[in-house]
Amino acid sequence: ASFAGVVVVAIVIDGKGGMPVDPEVSLIGLPEADRDGVLFQDRVEDAVDGVWDSLPKAKRRDLETVREAMKKAVRAEVNMRWGKKPIVDVVILEL
Repeated sequence: ASFAGVVVVAIVIDGKGGMPVDPEVSLIGLPEADRDGVLFQDRVEDAVDGVWDSLPKAKRRDLETVREAMKKAVRAEVNMRWGKKPIVDVVILEL
């Protein structure tokens, strides 16, 4: 599965259900850009932001819901743009 790459997303969630700092994204074994010339780093960051913005505040406090939603969105985005499904790990730090 390593040929499909690995994506690691690290986020911080505070006690109010907020994300006080931007997510950190690490891509291993993915092309730099997709066929449209857009950086995968940007695609993944946009997918993570999209999930966060779509989650109601109550759901943002459920770490497993956040983790699974982000994993699915990132994997789907990379698959749609590259045709491969990377391993995705979402690390959540609670403040």
